[in-house]
Amino acid sequence: MMSNESDIDEIFTEWEDRINFLTDHISELESQILYYQNLVAEKDMRINQLKAENITLKGQSQAQVVQQPSKNNPPPNNYSPPHRVLHPPPSSNPSPNRTIQAEKPIKNPKEVKKTIMASEVNISNESSLRKRQCPQCGAFGFAIKEMDDKSRILCYKPIKIYAKKRVCTKCRCEF
Repeated sequence: MMSNESDIDEIFTEWEDRINFLTDHISELESQILYYQNLVAEKDMRINQLKAENITLKGQSQAQVVQQPSKNNPPPNNYSPPHRVLHPPPSSNPSPNRTIQAEKPIKNPKEVKKTIMASEVNISNESSLRKRQCPQCGAFGFAIKEMDDKSRILCYKPIKIYAKKRVCTKCRCEF
């Protein structure tokens, strides 16, 4: 019988040790919860501050846009471009892919053809990048796969032709 009581005492001490360990662990976790709740509260305050700042900046920018046309009214432009324009007028912020060339008379028709084709290639490269960009995560290029959309059949004869859909391999967005 003595061994039985000592076994019970050992079990009680083990359980008391376990209970003490778990209460310590619970108190540590509760302190971590309070720490993270304080972090969340600070982040919420910062978000509210940034939202208020964003609203004021938007108001200022809209006020500047409204005031700008009244300050600088340029004289009306009486110039009318010729009917057929080979090159668009230069923009205020050209894209990095396009090169700015000095205006010089081009006498050889082959040179004209080369410059037109070069500008078309740059424009088509820019538009193809925009076409293959995920609207959700912004991934582009090879991250976008083009697949058959089996729910939309375009033609039955001579074989079934399906519409295409694009799938982002990063976020699985279909568009």
